[in-house]
Amino acid sequence: MDCFTELLQAQSGFEFHPQCEEIGLTNLNFADELFVLSAATEKSMKLIRKVLKEFGEISGFHPNLIKSSSYFAGVKHQEAIRLNGILGIPIAELLVKYLGIPLTTKQIKAIDCRILVEKIKEKINSGGASS
Repeated sequence: MDCFTELLQAQSGFEFHPQCEEIGLTNLNFADELFVLSAATEKSMKLIRKVLKEFGEISGFHPNLIKSSSYFAGVKHQEAIRLNGILGIPIAELLVKYLGIPLTTKQIKAIDCRILVEKIKEKINSGGASS
C-alpha cells in the first residue's frame, strides 16, 4: 500500500482533507480496507479515480466498486452525489456509535436512543443499579 500512498502524494493538485493537511495524511490502511481522505472537490475525486486505476495496473489489485463506499462530510447531498459520479463508488453514511447512540451532526431522535434506554431499564429491573 506504500505504492498507493506514493502515487497519490505524487499527484500535483491533490487537495488534502482539511483535518489532514497539517500531518500530510492522504490515506489509511487496515488489513484489506483502504480509506482515502481528501477535500471534497472535483479535482481530488478525479485524481483519486486516476490513482486507483494506476495502482490496479501496477499491483493487480483493483477495488471492488460494488463492495466499496464513499463518505462525504460537510458537503451538501447534491454536491456529494455530483462528486461521487466522478468516483463511481456507492455513497454510504458513516455510522459511528457511542453507547449505542449514533454520533451525528444531525439532531438525535428518540428512536436513536432506544438501545441505551433499554439497557438502562434492564439494569434497573435486574437490581444491578447501585446507590
